[in-house]
Amino acid sequence: MELMEKLYRTGQKYYFFLILGAFFLVNILFMHSFWRELFFDNSKIGARYGEVFVAEWAMDKVYENIILGRNPFAQSDSVLYPFGTDFTTTDSGNGFFFVLLRPFLSTHQSLAVIVASGLFFASIGMYLLLRKLGVSKLVSFPMGLAFGYMTFLMPRMGHLNYTSTYVFPWFFLSALSLITCNKVKVKLLSSFSTALFFVLTLYLNLYYFVMLVLSLFFFFIYYLFFQRKLLFSTIERNWHYFGLTIFFTGCFLYPWLVTLYETYLFEGFPKTEGWGGAIGFSSDLFGYFIPSSYSYFLKGIADFI
Repeated sequence: MELMEKLYRTGQKYYFFLILGAFFLVNILFMHSFWRELFFDNSKIGARYGEVFVAEWAMDKVYENIILGRNPFAQSDSVLYPFGTDFTTTDSGNGFFFVLLRPFLSTHQSLAVIVASGLFFASIGMYLLLRKLGVSKLVSFPMGLAFGYMTFLMPRMGHLNYTSTYVFPWFFLSALSLITCNKVKVKLLSSFSTALFFVLTLYLNLYYFVMLVLSLFFFFIYYLFFQRKLLFSTIERNWHYFGLTIFFTGCFLYPWLVTLYETYLFEGFPKTEGWGGAIGFSSDLFGYFIPSSYSYFLKGIADFI
């Protein structure tokens, strides 16, 4: 009995490390094809798919701009000469992580490591966010795995910037820590990380950034109408930390805004007629009921048809 109690206490002490180990093993299992790039670089034999080649090129250009001391999003004359192209809307934010990886790995290997690691951190982030919200460990663990390896990602593995889903749980975890924690050091760190993940979402995937902004807007509207006292008291308690978060956000956004402004001066913003296909190419509720090859339950019917 005493031995069992001792083992229980030890398990509780190292529980989080056991969780990390489990997440890592699952990541190796699901993402082995990406980790395998460390041992053999498939780009050497031209084995790329989807839009990976173009994405890697843009990320590598962002990395080159950084190591040359230039604005990360500055124009490159490699294509569309003499006008060049900038990287404000190319979802090339992973180029920042290339600074750590490219001295040792190829462009293709670097992106493979970033993608695999991203899903690992997505699981951890969702686990920590759920624990912060008071969800039990037994529920948080499988939900972390479900979020990290959601079926939404599987048909999009030719568009690897979609795998940066980790920005969502880490942003909300940072924002929640900023609001709820009473320690000054934690609040300062949370202000920094909230701004970092907010801007990183823009740099990694413009669609995800729109989703994040919409979610913040709807949260604000909900609390404004239904929890107004709580909203105003939270702002009153943390207004200086919110101001610091806005300051950090401005600092992180500065190089992107500079390039965006230069682009505007040179060629203006693109003009789209009508809704620009927003309705015609959007998803709809019928997609949940009409058989599709990507549907888990209706795939057999779609294949038969």
